[in-house]
Amino acid sequence: MRRYALVVAVVSLVVLSACSTSSTPTAQSPAASASASTNPCVTNPPVKTAGTLTVGTSYPYYKPFKAGPRDNPTGFEPDVAHAIASRLGLANVAWSVATFESLYAPGPKKWDLAMDEISSTAQRAQVVDFSDPYYVIQQGLLVKKGTPIESAHSIADLAPYHFGAQTGTTGLDFIKNTIKPAKVSQYNDTITAGQALSNGQIDAVVIDVPIAIPMTQQFTNLEVIGQFLTNEGYAMTFEKGSPLVACVNQVLAAMTSDGTLKSLTDKSFPGTTVDIPVFK
Repeated sequence: MRRYALVVAVVSLVVLSACSTSSTPTAQSPAASASASTNPCVTNPPVKTAGTLTVGTSYPYYKPFKAGPRDNPTGFEPDVAHAIASRLGLANVAWSVATFESLYAPGPKKWDLAMDEISSTAQRAQVVDFSDPYYVIQQGLLVKKGTPIESAHSIADLAPYHFGAQTGTTGLDFIKNTIKPAKVSQYNDTITAGQALSNGQIDAVVIDVPIAIPMTQQFTNLEVIGQFLTNEGYAMTFEKGSPLVACVNQVLAAMTSDGTLKSLTDKSFPGTTVDIPVFK
């Protein structure tokens, strides 16, 4: 960052006051107050494959949310997924890789739920169901060091520049609807957008702050110079009308109440913050 050291995994993000525990879920397995023997979410969870929670995701992965093999990632979201599966009495978690846009598109899915840094929006909720949020974020302004856009201090200052973002993201929506810059380019994934920025093909990328910060470690000529307070909740998506939504929300409430979600969040996002200027 301009004036700030980027030595942390997360920055100036709003973490839910209730957040997580460790990749090993707590022994308190029932989804909510009902006992495991009487709670239908535990005795007969509504999943597509018996004994398995199948989770939809896109690829590549972004640390610290996910990392590692496509079919067996590690990180914050896999930790949360395994904790949910355990509390629903499911022995396994399987991962199904698809395009990001398909995770919140209408229609039948091959997975039980999708967990992939998906912001819950009213428009998306028209065609899929969302869980309660498990994480809250802001949008970050990623630029190339030593370029004219570094002198910007407000949204109005950004209008002359060429922006880029991943297709289908709320970052792209924010660019088009709020910044309204001179030019906008869309990319299949955030890493490709970051590469274009690093190569000088565009002037800025708008992306979730906890994804933008690790990108400055991958592309060392990039920096985060600002954030936009969008207060977006990451939530899981489901086929419209899925009975699994209520079960997952029971689990999230229990994980919030007993401190599991906070513990998992603290593990992946150590709690150190950096003061990122807010663009208005």
